[in-house]
Amino acid sequence: MKRAVEPSKRINRLLRELADRAYDEALGRELSKLEESFRAWRAGKLTAFDLTQEIHRFHQGPNRELYIHYTSRLHELVVARAVVQGLLSEPSLPEEIRVHLAPEIAREREALRQVNDSESAV
Repeated sequence: MKRAVEPSKRINRLLRELADRAYDEALGRELSKLEESFRAWRAGKLTAFDLTQEIHRFHQGPNRELYIHYTSRLHELVVARAVVQGLLSEPSLPEEIRVHLAPEIAREREALRQVNDSESAV
C-alpha cells in the first residue's frame, strides 16, 4: 500500500536494519530446529542420509521461504509482521518506527487474530 507521504531516508534505513534483524532471528529459530537433526545424527538416531535429507528439506523449505520474505522491499510489512510474530519487540523499536508502523502492526495483529479465530472454530 502506497502512503500519501513517502517515509524519510532515515525511516527507510531503520526499516531495512530491523528487517535484517528479524531475518536473522527467524533464520536462527529455523536453524535451531535443524540443529536437533544434527544432534540426532550424532546420537545415532539418524543416518547420514537422513541428515542430508533434513538439510535439503531445510534449504528447500524454511530457508527459501525466509529468504524470499525478508529480501523483499516491503520492509514496513516485514517489520510489522516480525513484531506480531515476536521476532522483534515493539517496545525496542525506535519511537519514530513505532509511530510509522502503528497502522501496519494493528492490521497484522487483526489478521493473526482472524486466523486464530477461524482455526479454533474448526
